[in-house]
Amino acid sequence: MNISVQKQPQCQATLEVEIPTDVVSTERQQLLQSFVKQANIPGFRPGKAPLKIIEKRFGSSISEELDGRLMDKAFQAALKEDDSLKVIDVKWPDSLQHNADGTATLKANLILAPEFTLPTYTGLTVEVPKQEVTPELVDKEVDTLRERHSDFSDIEDRGVEDEDIVVIDYSSTCDGKAVSEVAERPVDQVEKGEDFWLKVDEESFLPGFATQLIGMKIGESREVVVSIQEDFPLETLREKDLVFQVTLKAIKEQKLPSDEELAEALMPGGSMDDIRETIESQMRFQLNRQLEEFKESKLLEQIATAVEFDLPEEYVASETQGQADRLVEDAMRQGMTQDQLQAEQEQIFATAGERARNNLKTQFLLGEIAQVEKITVPDNEVLSAITSMAKREGKPLKAYIKQMQRERRIDSLKNQMLIGKTVDFLLESANFVEVEPTENDSEPESDA
Repeated sequence: MNISVQKQPQCQATLEVEIPTDVVSTERQQLLQSFVKQANIPGFRPGKAPLKIIEKRFGSSISEELDGRLMDKAFQAALKEDDSLKVIDVKWPDSLQHNADGTATLKANLILAPEFTLPTYTGLTVEVPKQEVTPELVDKEVDTLRERHSDFSDIEDRGVEDEDIVVIDYSSTCDGKAVSEVAERPVDQVEKGEDFWLKVDEESFLPGFATQLIGMKIGESREVVVSIQEDFPLETLREKDLVFQVTLKAIKEQKLPSDEELAEALMPGGSMDDIRETIESQMRFQLNRQLEEFKESKLLEQIATAVEFDLPEEYVASETQGQADRLVEDAMRQGMTQDQLQAEQEQIFATAGERARNNLKTQFLLGEIAQVEKITVPDNEVLSAITSMAKREGKPLKAYIKQMQRERRIDSLKNQMLIGKTVDFLLESANFVEVEPTENDSEPESDA
């Protein structure tokens, strides 16, 4: 066969193959004989129908199957001729071109795996922020829980004082216009609110807002002006004045539970020592999980930033859409409206695109490392994983395997397991060094 592969940017290539006359003829004759043996033609015994009748009756099916066989043959020949060709997808033409001289030609677009030289990936040093669960962190979590379980009583005989809890209705404008118009996007919580609970201190809601409510009495309305700071998330509102019309609906006094009351609410029959011990245990578990995720993230980031290479744009587009869908789902769970999502569409896709490229780059690197290090996933490990999955879902194993085969999920599972083993290999070879945490390092959070 005459084979030509022209590589192009962004992991693409064009495959052109000319299939000789004898190959086309041989494949066609073999295919015809197969149809003759299987055809049931009235008036002829099985296998005895003339070729002309077979060709007339099954001509389109024969041509379609012949093209498929020749395409497969051409592709296998191309891979055999150049074993360095790492094809991850083939965009087959609808049919071959059959020429007058009996040859056949095809032209197909290929998507190739990225070409790159692996950077150093073993024995890397990764800095990890030193963190520990201190009594102060446990105290902070106890205070948060105490806040959640506090009671509120109404105050009706005085005006608002510092540290009160107030319930207000409000609406706002900026330069005499709706805030969303100036911000060029929906800003529901800034623009208006009803039955909005707020603690009266300098930083509540917007800095300087709540303290202007001091002295208000129930039923009173007041104009409050807030100057937006330079670090406000929405650039369009920075250094502008927002004018709020505020109506006070209620003043609440917060009553925090005593240690005994809090212990009874959280752990009936238990003590505050028991609660603190549980909180500390949960925080240690959360901290360890965060540290493991941090180690993996930073190690993979260090490997990925050490090399640059093109990615298949078709794969990037598909992964970007998947990432965008997940971002939208997360945002909707957090209460974002359709209008807000629409306003953030450009930013969502920018974030999704960045994540997509990082994910794909990491996957290709890990796949290459697995191949170099001869990391594999034996079939018995895959079967064990599938067995566990079937058990968790309460399904018979054989039926579950057939379902996974139909949905083509087994190869995906095996690849996930391979990636996991490769990451474990990298983590085992890395050197993790504890350093003092910076302001950007978050504190562990408890699930209590």
